[in-house]
Amino acid sequence: VVSAPIGADPEVYGFEDATEVGPYFNWDKAGAWSFQLQVSDGIQTSPPDVVTYIIGGEGSNNSPTANAGENKSVSVSAPCSYEEGEWVCEPCPEAIVSVDGTNSTDPDGDTLNYSWSEASGELSWSGTTTPVTDLIFPPFDIERGATETIEYAVSLDVSDCGLSDDAHITVTYTCSGG
Repeated sequence: VVSAPIGADPEVYGFEDATEVGPYFNWDKAGAWSFQLQVSDGIQTSPPDVVTYIIGGEGSNNSPTANAGENKSVSVSAPCSYEEGEWVCEPCPEAIVSVDGTNSTDPDGDTLNYSWSEASGELSWSGTTTPVTDLIFPPFDIERGATETIEYAVSLDVSDCGLSDDAHITVTYTCSGG
């Protein structure tokens, strides 16, 4: 059973074949649409299960949902050698981690705009406006036997040119002088 949105003619709305397992319904007007499902085996009929969908009018927009993926980590080591009576370590090497926002969604099917950022400003990006991008950690100096672990807060903002949402992950970088 389909009830028409407020102000619509209830005789006009319905499924072509309401007895199909997967009937199709085309939303052509804004409003609250209620659907009721009952099944019968010819002897007994189930209680009704009712669901209501609120469909916005033309020009309405629903907020996208940002998904920056899972937290990431990268571990590198800097080789050290004994030279002229002292230990000398090469810098921790540049490291690259890919971050992925492709699981971000928009309920209206609108095209999403992506904006990645990282608060410290110490890292660089292969690009900040694509759903998948690389986060680049610069080389830095370390002592033999030392381990440096740094956590970076990474943010993804997605927008559909009207509304936006953001998501955050932590990217952990560890370097050992060894």
